[in-house]
Amino acid sequence: MHMSFRLLAWNNLKRNARAYVPYYLSSSLMITIFFVYAVFIFHPDVSNVITAANVKKGLQVADLLIFVFSFFFVLYTNNIFVAARKKELGILTILGASHRQIYFLIAIENLIIGFLSLVTGMIGGFVSAKFFLLLGSKITGIYLRFYFPWKALAFTGIGFMFLFILISLVSVFFIRRFKLQQLFSKAPQLNKEPKASWSLSILAVVLIGAAVYLMKLDFSPYIYLAPYRLGTLSFYILHYSVGDTFKYTIIMGSLGIYLFYTQSCVLFIQLLRANRKWSWSGSRLLWLSEITYKMRNNAGLFSLITLISIISCVGAASTFDSMQQQKRFLREQSYSFAFTSDVVSSNELEKEIDQNLYTAGVDYGKGEVLVFPFREQIAPVMKQSNYEALASKFKKLKQVPTLRENQGFFIIDPNEMPLEEKKTLFEKKLTYKQGKSHMMNLEIMDTKTIDHNLKFDGNIVSELGRLLVVSDRTYDYLIEHRYFNDPLAFKSTYYFVPKWKNGQLSLETSETQQEVWLYSVLANRVNKGVLNSRAVDYLTSEMDLVISEFIGGFIAIIMLASTVSLLYFRLYVDLQRDEEIYRALSKIGLNSREMRQSASRQIAFLFLLPLVVSSMGMVLCLVMSEPSVIYGVPVHLTLIQIMLCFWAIQFLSFLIVRSLYLRQLDLKIL
Repeated sequence: MHMSFRLLAWNNLKRNARAYVPYYLSSSLMITIFFVYAVFIFHPDVSNVITAANVKKGLQVADLLIFVFSFFFVLYTNNIFVAARKKELGILTILGASHRQIYFLIAIENLIIGFLSLVTGMIGGFVSAKFFLLLGSKITGIYLRFYFPWKALAFTGIGFMFLFILISLVSVFFIRRFKLQQLFSKAPQLNKEPKASWSLSILAVVLIGAAVYLMKLDFSPYIYLAPYRLGTLSFYILHYSVGDTFKYTIIMGSLGIYLFYTQSCVLFIQLLRANRKWSWSGSRLLWLSEITYKMRNNAGLFSLITLISIISCVGAASTFDSMQQQKRFLREQSYSFAFTSDVVSSNELEKEIDQNLYTAGVDYGKGEVLVFPFREQIAPVMKQSNYEALASKFKKLKQVPTLRENQGFFIIDPNEMPLEEKKTLFEKKLTYKQGKSHMMNLEIMDTKTIDHNLKFDGNIVSELGRLLVVSDRTYDYLIEHRYFNDPLAFKSTYYFVPKWKNGQLSLETSETQQEVWLYSVLANRVNKGVLNSRAVDYLTSEMDLVISEFIGGFIAIIMLASTVSLLYFRLYVDLQRDEEIYRALSKIGLNSREMRQSASRQIAFLFLLPLVVSSMGMVLCLVMSEPSVIYGVPVHLTLIQIMLCFWAIQFLSFLIVRSLYLRQLDLKIL
């Protein structure tokens, strides 16, 4: 029978199945996870329920992140197992195989494994999808029926076939680095002992400090805006994907963390070894020496795990707390309906809304705000009679003095207004101008800040950061002289229903049911403008929060499982070298207990050091951003809870991997 390279590749896979099984299983697992996630995000019921555009974008960004992470994960494991076959490739070279033939052989083997992994992963995905949808239904409260996921199937199949083709090409370049002598070596060649530089160690600290400082300058405002945005994490990612400051932060932070592992940590270990009284006691010198090499060799892996941990924890905490704050913001909102339209159309549409509320027997009050451009900004204006009507209902609101025709009263949200704009407001002289009509030198009687814990009327102040109260005559003057003709001008009308204010926002209450029903009726009849309902927005944000928590937890589990797998594969590669070292040490008197103790400390170092560094990074994020100081939101508590979960899972993984590694080491030595 003629032996072709395709048949040779297939025979190699069958004969070396044990060596390829970990790579095959890891690839299949990532495909299964990606496919199950794609089944969820392409599910028609999920698409119909999620209304927040940022949440949808966040799910898409998360899908892209999983795919990119899958690429690096599969590439890393592939390089590990290609390196494990160096001796076999050396034999083929001695037998006369050309470099081109070896590259072709490696590419075919990778494509075969990729195809088998794709088939296995999709089969596993179909089996797991039903359980995942049942779990998602229970957690989110949405009935997710099982459907044939042809979009997820095509997306996963095309994406991962492209991924495996790309990995095959990368593997060819990877194997070209080895010379014939290196291919026959039983274990990686020992390099010279790693040396650390004081200057580079200090540079690592400086880069990390600079990254944290940049984050302080540009990251904080978006933490503060979180309560008024759905899906803060996706908003942050999409905004900063084109932001120079964020790019510099990521570059300096990543480089600083890498230098921290390659220089600062190595320097610290060398200082420990320099203390002979301590380091020469027991087997400390043995595991300290080994850790020095492993620190330098695994610096890239440690940096990746550290960044993944920081991004996962901080992203999960900020998303969770921002959406919790959004729910609290809506729950404490004073108005039930808000209608926004151009000023010309608003009167007729308001009559339609008023008629429906009257027919439904709802006792309500309302207030209106005229919004138009002023000094290249948007200025919301409310007449004094409307404001006083609101102030009588909400006793904590600032009382407005009697205003004359040329006077106004500013209420500002201190956390929404830039410093320069605050300075402009305190000049207390305003000019409104529209064509030939103009009103000059409107005197500001006083400027007050709102009680931020009160969350006064949501959109009235907090969206624009300010509210100008003027006399009724001044307000009518603005309407009469058609200041609203500007394309950016609009009018907002807020409806207050006292009966619904104290009710719980839940579909189980009659007040919420009536509000949702009225919203559905009004939304069908109002053909212009935007109509918002407090209850509908709250229930929608609650559903978005549940789905975000579900997906965020799922992604966090993926990240944790992947980091554990990467560390285990790293130990698997070093096992051959470690067993030779421990076998030699056993011949000179090192007993089994000391060897197990030394190996355990090295494994603990590999597993727990990145988590320690990432925890320090998260603490720096907390100290620099201080979001809880601004809004009283327990971001610190949430982040600490997530960090503790990461620690618990990582420590459990350490115990499992340690047990498996020591068992393999005992079998090899004995």
